Amino acid sequence: MADGYINKLSQFSGFPTTFFLDKNGKISFVVVGASSDLFEHFSWRIEALKGEN
Repeated sequence: MADGYINKLSQFSGFPTTFFLDKNGKISFVVVGASSDLFEHFSWRIEALKGEN
């Protein structure tokens, strides 16, 4: 698992980069860049991850 995680991290292309991890620690979403509407941009991703059972 760590190797896949490190490989995924090395592929990001900008700053800031936000990684959303699922309950198993796997990267589910990657958001590159900044935004003035971070709450709206992130909230649906957080809700989607919370809904995974």
